[in-house]
Amino acid sequence: MERQRAHEEFGAARCKVFAGRKKLLKTIAASTGTRGTRASQRPLVVVGGGGSGKSALLARAAQERRRECEGTASVIMERYIGGVPGTESLMVTLTDLIADLAKAYEQPEPPRPESTQQMTEAFEQALQYATAERPLYLYLDALDQLSSADGAWVLDWLPQQLPPYAKVVVTVRSG
Repeated sequence: MERQRAHEEFGAARCKVFAGRKKLLKTIAASTGTRGTRASQRPLVVVGGGGSGKSALLARAAQERRRECEGTASVIMERYIGGVPGTESLMVTLTDLIADLAKAYEQPEPPRPESTQQMTEAFEQALQYATAERPLYLYLDALDQLSSADGAWVLDWLPQQLPPYAKVVVTVRSG
């Protein structure tokens, strides 16, 4: 969970420079629902220009969710692609995320995927760990900064339909 801590620290630094955007925060909160509810079953994609504050917005949304879920068994994870060293590879980022999800949900860590297809399947399986008692809120920032080497930009690895109680919010740069 050291990786998760590095991402949380990056997010906390972004929260310090966050201001305004209450309407966007409400949209993100509504999309992810209140704790344990079944809101949208599709990932929410936030699009904006470079330097427009997407990372800070995502960090604040995660921070507010963390406050709302304090004292519950909810799982809240953040990943800031490019903001934390070693996150530019889709295979590395998702393999690490899958391992962190398995640990958080007390599941056995799956074997390391050897292909993008195996990794996609393992990621979809890990999202299914979420339950009504332990919902998952996953915040993925700057998907456009993933390396194109393993087809990351196509986003085939990101499920179009999420399992119940798994909420995913992602950001990408426009253009």
